[in-house]
Amino acid sequence: MMQRTIPRNLETALERVTPTRAQWNAWVRREPSLVGLTYGDLRRELGTACQGRKDQLLGALVRATHADLGAFAVLAACLLPGIRYRIARLAPLLERQDALAIMVGALYEAVAAYDATEHSRFVAGALLDLPTRRLRRPIRLSRSGQA
Repeated sequence: MMQRTIPRNLETALERVTPTRAQWNAWVRREPSLVGLTYGDLRRELGTACQGRKDQLLGALVRATHADLGAFAVLAACLLPGIRYRIARLAPLLERQDALAIMVGALYEAVAAYDATEHSRFVAGALLDLPTRRLRRPIRLSRSGQA
């Protein structure tokens, strides 16, 4: 069972995430799509590669997370641009750290439940679906309280 803790300044913590050499090497041995890449290469490819390659890389990180919880922070860091976008679009009035905590907490649940053997497309969207729904909940509640 995966357990989670959320640091005080989550965004800064995610920006600074870097796997150790031993962690990265273990994940590369387990995941063929990571072979030949550094963590920096992975981050660049996630920003520039075609959808199929992004799905391969994110799927590899999901499987790595299922085997090693240390990979979750790396996966969350890789999804940080999408998390930021959703917060800015859907919850601009929500306290940023609260919104990040909601998103990352729900991402943790989504990753734990994600079928890593399935070769699905649009992995980032699938992983961020639950966090996005969770982010909308406090917004709906605040709007209904103002009415």
